[in-house]
Amino acid sequence: MATRQEKNDIDLAKDEVVESEFGGQAAYYVPKTKMRNVWYVLMVGTGQIAGGGANAVIATTLAQPTFVSKMSLDGPNSNSLMGGTNGSFYAGGFFGVFFAAWACDTFGRRKAMWLTGVLNIISCILCASSVNIGMFIAVRFIAGFAACQYVMQTPLYQSEIAPPHLRGLLVGTFGIFNVLGYNIANWSGVGFYHVKDSNIAWRMIFVMVGGLAIINMILVYFCPESPRWLVMKNRQAEAEQVIRLIHGDSGDDTFVKLETIQIERQVATERELNVSYIQMFADKRWRRRTLLCCLIGTVGQSTGVLVINNYGPYFYSILGMSTLQQLYLAGGYVLLSLTVATIGAFGIDKLGRIKIMVCGIAGQVVILCIETAIVAQYAGTANRSANIAGIWAFFMYCAVYGLTWDCTPYVYVSEIMPSHLRAKGVTLSIGCLYLSVCALITGALYAFGDIGWKYFLVFICAGPVGALLIWLYGPETKGKTLEEIGGIFGDELAIPELHATDESHITQKRAA
Repeated sequence: MATRQEKNDIDLAKDEVVESEFGGQAAYYVPKTKMRNVWYVLMVGTGQIAGGGANAVIATTLAQPTFVSKMSLDGPNSNSLMGGTNGSFYAGGFFGVFFAAWACDTFGRRKAMWLTGVLNIISCILCASSVNIGMFIAVRFIAGFAACQYVMQTPLYQSEIAPPHLRGLLVGTFGIFNVLGYNIANWSGVGFYHVKDSNIAWRMIFVMVGGLAIINMILVYFCPESPRWLVMKNRQAEAEQVIRLIHGDSGDDTFVKLETIQIERQVATERELNVSYIQMFADKRWRRRTLLCCLIGTVGQSTGVLVINNYGPYFYSILGMSTLQQLYLAGGYVLLSLTVATIGAFGIDKLGRIKIMVCGIAGQVVILCIETAIVAQYAGTANRSANIAGIWAFFMYCAVYGLTWDCTPYVYVSEIMPSHLRAKGVTLSIGCLYLSVCALITGALYAFGDIGWKYFLVFICAGPVGALLIWLYGPETKGKTLEEIGGIFGDELAIPELHATDESHITQKRAA
């Protein structure tokens, strides 16, 4: 148990530098959080509002009577065509994240996000201009290619400018912005449902999503480039200016100097390593982290979250809800998601990443078991109480997922890779996410039409396996700088520690 004096020493360490020894020795410091730093994280995060909106827009679009009529989706091939609108989007997203990684490393984080914005505006115009279902499905591939780049770029940039002690919360805003985009798309669908002109109603939803991309492009213009990318491009002076801008204290530049040196030395250590995607799996230095990125991306969708979200109106219809009720329920679902994701973001730095994700999967699987039993017994019946219970279970599932998985995985995968592999690591994780979604969602309506409730068993069985693997092989990362996290995986650090998280270690150094 620490003495009162030792506790005072620890508190002092959290406010100012208590030791600074260069040349490989430890330096402990917790920077004061600057509102400018927070604003930059939030401004870049608005890109995921556009990305989330582009992702979610299909749920309410498929429920619009004007869209169904225009695209002739009331025939015998309707399930396959609806599946195609979702599958083509996520197939495009798979290729989009790899393009985004190349653009981020080649042009810089800011310019890459600008390019993504341009592509999103073009894709939204094409979606709104579609004249038949064939064109719409083809354009949805382009939309996925564009919109899904935000999923890779946003947490990458946020993790590289956020201070260590608040990285979980700040990068977690990615998930909040994502579901905010879902809300805008879904509630726009509710509003445009009342517009009876089939040439305007559903098209305006895509126009609004394109407007979100324009807003993000304007905000990104005022954000600085990532200091880690600048150091990777031998632009150290600019990197130090950015660090001073986002972390510097007008009366004390200690953290600025320490972080600049740590980034420079760590990047110098990694600079000679030109690692391909294949080498990331082959080399034991990177293999564990690479497999973790792929695992997190795959497990995140293994419980069927996007199947439930994108086909929400379908599930509500088999539980006896009218078209307007389906749209309101879809809107309420994502509104709840926004609320719980915001709450969940505040727990990431307190509870840790691994515990949150594992407990989240456990909760989702339990609720899916309840949902499966209700759908198996009462779907298609006139038992209103049972149908309402089924809807309640969907909303409880949403609450658990939002609290645990809407924000946390994006924080984790963006911080476990070293600087020169961070973009590739995030890309692999998001790529696996979209591959798994594409596999699960494209044939989902076929599966539910053929085997019904039994399709839920896929999610119930896959979830626990993923949770066990994360628990066994995923180390905790909360409270450490991006460079220090490499030490957990056995990397040699240029400066052992910049940020104090171990109280006993601080007091031992004091005593020495």
